[in-house]
Amino acid sequence: MSNIPSVDELPFTVEAKYEIGQLLRSQHEIPYHSRPFMWTEEKYVGPTTREIIADWNNNKAHWLGVGIIYTGGQIPSVSDMQHRLTICFLMILALSEILEDDEPLEWISKYGTGKRLQKGPSPEENEILEKYDWKRYPNIISVFDYDLEALGNLLNKKEVANRSDSKIYAAYDAITKILRNELQDDAEKERCENLLQYLMQSVCVVRMRISDWEFVLKVFNFVNNIKVAVPSSYSVRNGLTLATGKSQSEEVHELFTAVEKMERKDYEQNVHTLMNLFAKRIIPEKEYPQAIDKEISKFTGNHLAAFKENFEKLKKILDTVENNRFGKILATMSSGHEVMTLCVIPIAFVLFNKGQHDKLEKLLRQLVSYAIRKGKITFNALKYQTYLHDLMGKILSERLDIDAGLKQLNEYLITWLENDKNDVRFIEKVSTESYKGRFFTYRARPMLLFHTEIKDSLESRLDHSATDIDHIFPKNPSTNDVLEDMELKHKIGNFTPFISQNKDDVKGNKSLGNKSFKNKIEFYYRSNIAMTRDLVDRYKNTDFKDQQIKERSHELAKDFARITAKELGLGVS
Repeated sequence: MSNIPSVDELPFTVEAKYEIGQLLRSQHEIPYHSRPFMWTEEKYVGPTTREIIADWNNNKAHWLGVGIIYTGGQIPSVSDMQHRLTICFLMILALSEILEDDEPLEWISKYGTGKRLQKGPSPEENEILEKYDWKRYPNIISVFDYDLEALGNLLNKKEVANRSDSKIYAAYDAITKILRNELQDDAEKERCENLLQYLMQSVCVVRMRISDWEFVLKVFNFVNNIKVAVPSSYSVRNGLTLATGKSQSEEVHELFTAVEKMERKDYEQNVHTLMNLFAKRIIPEKEYPQAIDKEISKFTGNHLAAFKENFEKLKKILDTVENNRFGKILATMSSGHEVMTLCVIPIAFVLFNKGQHDKLEKLLRQLVSYAIRKGKITFNALKYQTYLHDLMGKILSERLDIDAGLKQLNEYLITWLENDKNDVRFIEKVSTESYKGRFFTYRARPMLLFHTEIKDSLESRLDHSATDIDHIFPKNPSTNDVLEDMELKHKIGNFTPFISQNKDDVKGNKSLGNKSFKNKIEFYYRSNIAMTRDLVDRYKNTDFKDQQIKERSHELAKDFARITAKELGLGVS
């Protein structure tokens, strides 16, 4: 029989009452498997600060919970406790400012200029000091650059223009305000000094020092002393870090930093999408926090490469859709992230894996056609998601051929059109609808750009960013230029695509302003858009007023009915 292992073999030691001041006096790292400073004033910063002050006022020592420290690196790493430790760091900074005394700063930093001047910095530290023009280097060293920068700037009293990158700035402001309210009288210098000593000597934690790196991550996943909900993205990142091992922890950090830095994208949603691609199914949002634990348990050391590959594919998909002419129109007419995450991304992922990139544009045209018929496109209702979760899961896992999946999606779209399948009803709606305000921007403009892209033989690719929609009969006409029904100026027939800025010898929409139709004819005729040139050919001998707007609205509505019916396979009534 094998020997029964002793609990003494577990790779940690515990010190039950360890002064927070001892931790602050030496350097500690906030490591890759942790997270940026995320506490807000209302939920955490304010309550934690006030609890410390309350115990100080009551002459009681304060316990901050359990702190998990990894001791196997060059300097100790704070695996769990960074927010509480940072709060105490910021309280000392604020009290130093209130007292106008820099000596306390030497307790929580290196390379100060006071009594405790220490030996010079390492080359790496010196590079940071020179980069930010600091004299002191904070003892809390975060791997998240913006948090390290915030702590150092506050420590060195540096004014910065943009304080939004790190939540540490807001936390410091909140703590300073709380302390000034508590210590209102300038004569209370003695109380300030007493509170400083209290922070260093009477605030303690249970210090759990762990020498085994993998054991740290296991403990981190179980210990959450103050019941702060850890975002799912951090659970995924930590799970991947644990599975791949310490040697690849920096690569995991770099991957998730890259995901976080994707422009104009939602970090949590993109991590969710990466998990969908990994799981080969759509994990419903309401099940996500629980479901990812099961998926994380499947991680192995080989999965970092798969995540990196999927991330590159995700970037390519998002860039392709964002730069596609129909993708741009779809983005304007979409509401919510579900159109992309529950439809476009899963299908594009499979299409790109199979080298069938050309089929993506057809999908985008179909989705835009659906949006035009419905007025907008959104899949955030349960009636859509139930079907899409099942369909996209079959497509991602290749239980359903991609062509069959695209056919099934098209059938769903047709079913979801309901009454908007009817051409007569649709034509009546489009020709009589008023496109004011946001309806002009999010309905009329993308519809006309879609019409142009489908029907026009353009000499060059249409630049959507430089193309505006002009009111043919002016939006704000002169007092002598009126319609019998002034609401007609907001109908679809009164709009035409046109360049927004002056170009060569063509005046743009901004310059044409509120000129009458006859005064715009020569500029319309030079347009590279057939719809706008045809407008001149057909109506140049008219004033383009009530009758012409009604007539053109009806004809455009019929055009939209034919185009969308063809794209969706409806046929024309």
